[in-house]
Amino acid sequence: MQGSRALRACLLGLVLVDLVFVQLTEAAALEWLVPLYALTLCSPLLAPLRGKLAYRVLWNAAVLSFFALLVRHASGYDLRFVLQDGLVLAALCQVHLLNNLRDEQRPDLLFFNSFLIAIVTGYLCHDVAYPIAFLAYAPLFVCGLQLYCVIGEGADVEPRATRRILVDGLARSGVLLAATMLVFLFWPRDFQRRGLLAGRLDFSSRAAGFEVGFSESLELERRQNVRISDRVVMTVALLEGARDDVPALWRGATLGATNGKDWWPADARELVSAGGADEPWSWRGDDLVRGRAGHERSALVSVEHVDPEANRLFMPLGTERLRRGAGLVPERVFAEQGGTLRYGIPLRVRPALSYELAIGRDVPAAGGEPRAALPRALAPYAVAPRSRHVAEARDLAAKLAAAAPPGESQHALVARLCAYLGSRYAYLRPGARGAAASLDEFLAGDAGGHCEFFASALGTLLRLSGIPCRLATGFRSSEWDTEGRVLTIRRAHAHAWVEVFDPRAGWYAVDPSPAVSALDGPGLWTRLRMAASKAWARLASFNAGSRDALLAWLVRLPQRSEAWLRAHPLPSGLGGAALVLGLLAWRRRRNAGVAPVVRRYRRTLRRARIERLPGETPRELLARARASRVKPERLAALQAATFDHERSRYAA
Repeated sequence: MQGSRALRACLLGLVLVDLVFVQLTEAAALEWLVPLYALTLCSPLLAPLRGKLAYRVLWNAAVLSFFALLVRHASGYDLRFVLQDGLVLAALCQVHLLNNLRDEQRPDLLFFNSFLIAIVTGYLCHDVAYPIAFLAYAPLFVCGLQLYCVIGEGADVEPRATRRILVDGLARSGVLLAATMLVFLFWPRDFQRRGLLAGRLDFSSRAAGFEVGFSESLELERRQNVRISDRVVMTVALLEGARDDVPALWRGATLGATNGKDWWPADARELVSAGGADEPWSWRGDDLVRGRAGHERSALVSVEHVDPEANRLFMPLGTERLRRGAGLVPERVFAEQGGTLRYGIPLRVRPALSYELAIGRDVPAAGGEPRAALPRALAPYAVAPRSRHVAEARDLAAKLAAAAPPGESQHALVARLCAYLGSRYAYLRPGARGAAASLDEFLAGDAGGHCEFFASALGTLLRLSGIPCRLATGFRSSEWDTEGRVLTIRRAHAHAWVEVFDPRAGWYAVDPSPAVSALDGPGLWTRLRMAASKAWARLASFNAGSRDALLAWLVRLPQRSEAWLRAHPLPSGLGGAALVLGLLAWRRRRNAGVAPVVRRYRRTLRRARIERLPGETPRELLARARASRVKPERLAALQAATFDHERSRYAA
């Protein structure tokens, strides 16, 4: 039957969308889902085999094997990862039901599981991809249910009735989606509040690997599957100054200790000296300030942390003042080595954070002077590693030192080392094939590396040359909006660079990575994804204040529209005439292929407030109307219209 084929198509579409939902949670690696996608798409080809014993034996054996693999995978992890394997198991159940459902069996369990998957994954997916997938899920679910309700009663649904059921289902799903959108818009939400289990369960799959993001240490020999996420960490709004006055590097931690393969924060005390080293922070009312000689304010920005997991107050190196905003508790702000700030609020109760930053303008240091003597307080930042992991770096530093011109200044040496690294070594994104596994392998030129390798190489070479430096980790972003007023920082913008100490101007940032701009210049598909994510984030951040502003705009809309119409009478008149003519043409075209007697019959049904059921004939509808409580005058009009319709249709 046509209805059964349409129902099968809806069920296949539902299972496909369920698999998409599971994939969007990033709870399972793609290799777990590819076989399920293939079996779902091959479902129409496997349908004739469902009645054969050999097919059922092979199918059940494959399902048991897949289930055994899931059990083995789950046994290698703790209970925090039970949700990941549970989602894969739910997807497996859907594919199993789809490929073993006979015509005489009911798909109740498939509909129920599909609904549960949509609800559970909705809590785990926060990207714009989920609502896009849900736009396909809703009509498939509603149309499938309507077809199932009709076919389940044993009705022989004809192709014409099937089309009417599908059109009606699409209309109903459109109404449901519109109602959902209205509730979504006019019901204030708090997306920054973490869920009940979010602080206790780890929803990141070990199979999915390591996700690029901010790190408080560097481990160059770490080998893991790497995922790059476009999830927004924070947004920066420019309040005063120009876009070029806001640095691209936003530091969160400084790493001063190394063994040649790893970097971590140094244990030395906060360095304070008259020569321009880091100065301590101090609270003055609502402001956290520190004096920096030789700086003047160049920009004022407002920062909002979108990612509640961030445990740092990220800021550029030249920040002189922090003014606390919503959600920031002064007692929870702790200054660390290098002038970075940690925010010590437990993840499960952390609210949204916002603060203002006054960013200073660096005074250029004199670059033509020889290198000055190293202050004793900076000695910990000039300690070079002596381990076997830097043999290649030690040879390279000696080679470059032999080629240095007489009396070379510190700035000239730093620039020469950066140019050398940028021209001799290949930049590879994290997780790329062929990436180096150690600093020596990277410097030997046998393999490329990402920003951590370039930063570690420069830091090691500088320390071998007697120049104090440290590594900094945080984010680098140049993703400004079209107006140049809002900077977006994502997890994919995570970065590592070097901070060098100048005896006259203090610490300054040096970025040796040659291809960092690749993160800020994505391709067309990535730009479209980022634009959609930005629009979704703006929609998802709709709160009570935004709702009040929207309602105020809607209240003023009629008055503004009337004023505009009066101010532009000619365009208004032409537009109104075009609208009326268009409606008349649409109505005429709609009724062009319908006989007058059919139009009168439909008009009588609307007046009698009776809706025709799918597949119901006019005579069956009249019998149903006689059995119901329809007013006599309306029943008489319906009877006359029914007889006229029959005479016109069956006239010889």
